This record gives sequence, structure tokens and C-alpha cells, in this order.
Amino acid sequence: MEGRPLLIITVGWLFFNTEGSHNMAGTVTGGKKAAAKNLAKDPNFYAKIGAKGGKNGRTGGFAANPELARIAGAKGGRISRRRKTEVVA
Repeated sequence: MEGRPLLIITVGWLFFNTEGSHNMAGTVTGGKKAAAKNLAKDPNFYAKIGAKGGKNGRTGGFAANPELARIAGAKGGRISRRRKTEVVA
């Protein structure tokens, strides 16, 4: 078996913190901690992100035409408030 690479498999152990302070990324407390840090750096952090959302589109959309947004919202509101129709099976 000369010249062939040696395959080494190691087994690692994962230890859990049982004290309830899971401040790692991907957990609820970790997300809250990251959000607090973002807001501490810049109080308008999330407002800036939200403002970019409607402006990045290439087709204009509702950010470019508030009247169109009002009309579409009214249509959606009327449709969602209709009575349920009976489904014939």
C-alpha cells in the first residue's frame, strides 16, 4: 500500500452549555444580541435597510408610484373581506 494516501477519521465531541446562555448565531438570544449591537452602532440601521427595499427595483413598483400602491391595497382588502364561497366536490 505504498504511495496511497492514509485516511484518518477523527471523532469529535460536542459539548452543550447547560446554563441557558446560548448567545451564538442562529439562536433567538444570539439574534437579539446582534440586533441590539446593530442598533447601538446606528439607531437608524433597520430603517435604512427598509428604505432600500422599495427603491432597488428596476420596474418602479410601489416605491415609484404611491397611487398604484393605494389602488392595489384597496383591491386586496376588498378581496380578503369577501365571504367564503362553497366548494363543490
